[in-house]
Formats: sequence, structure tokens, C-alpha cells
Amino acid sequence: MKRISKYACGLALCMLLLYIGRQPVYALDFATFPLEELAENSNVILIGTVMNSKKAAVDNKLIYKVNVEQVIKGGDANSDIVVAQEDAISVKVLQWSDEGVLNKGKRYLFLLYPDSGIYGISGVHQGFILLENGTSASRYYSTDEVSHFLQNHDMDVTHLSANKNTVVESIQKDLESDETNNRIIIAGVILCISFMFYLIIRFKRPKDRR
Repeated sequence: MKRISKYACGLALCMLLLYIGRQPVYALDFATFPLEELAENSNVILIGTVMNSKKAAVDNKLIYKVNVEQVIKGGDANSDIVVAQEDAISVKVLQWSDEGVLNKGKRYLFLLYPDSGIYGISGVHQGFILLENGTSASRYYSTDEVSHFLQNHDMDVTHLSANKNTVVESIQKDLESDETNNRIIIAGVILCISFMFYLIIRFKRPKDRR
């Protein structure tokens, strides 16, 4: 009976390891929009630099202080919301694992909407795009799309070049994630096999001595 219970425990451990190894890497799941459509539905669009951040008091969000450099939308007296160059605004971003993290000192294109006295990101995480080293970085929009968008709004695009495709990058990240999961599964299988051999050898020895 003890032998059966030990085998059952070993089998349960193996199943647990395999189950953990097969768990997917979750990400936020929400509808995505073309950049121009997202911009049309945003109250404020600007380029700004992240200064610092703090944890929001009531939800899983970070509040970033952003120094406004260039205003695309929401910068004239006829707008419902007026944001001026060199203003410092607060932007609230939903955090999920490593998603929704903005880097201090980096420049971003922001597409925003008013949210309880501060600003929220349009499209959950679609409405912030890193501008750096002659290109843009986004999970949702290629550098060509961002450059074309800025040109349509008479913005300076000298800091952008069409040499980076975020779709390819996203695929590469997914492949790397799948490879990591496969390695975990293989390691779990090897561990299970090793454990089963250990049990077989351990319970076989007393029988051989008789």
C-alpha cells in the first residue's frame, strides 16, 4: 500500500510539472485599432518625455509625469482640452506583468483621453509609442505607420526611419516565448522519467536481495 501511495505521489508530481510547463504567457487581450482611427478617437495627442512615475492608489496602474514637447491635438483654444508645450501632465497606464511600462527619460508619442483629472492611454497600451534612435517601438504599429502618421500631422519625422517592423519583432518574441515553454516541458518530462527510474530502482533492490 505504501508503495502504491509513493507511486501515486510521484505520478501526481509529474502531472503537476507538465501542467505548469504548458501554461501560456498571458497578455492583455483587447481590440486593436489603426493608428489614424485611434488618433481620431483621442482627445489629446502629443510627444513628450517621461519624467518619473508613482503607483496609483486604487488600481493596478502607474501614474507617469510627462513633459510635453510637441502637441498634435488638443493644443488650440478651440479644443475642449488644451495642452501646451512644456506643460507637465500626468498619464495613467495599466500595468500587466511587464506590459504598460514606460522608461524614465524616454520620448513617446502619446494618444490620450481625460480620466479623472489626469490622462489615460487610448487603446489600453496602443496609445504610447517609443521614439528613439531613429525609429519607433510599438507592439501594434510599424515605424512606417508612425512616420506616415506624423507626416500627415506636419510633425518632425527626422528622428524616424523605416528600418524597423514591429510585426516581425512581435513574431520573434512569440517564438522565443514558445521556445521557452518547450524547454520547460522537456525539462519536466526528463525530471519525471528520472523520478520514475529512481522509484523503480529503490523498490526493486529489496526484492533482489531475497
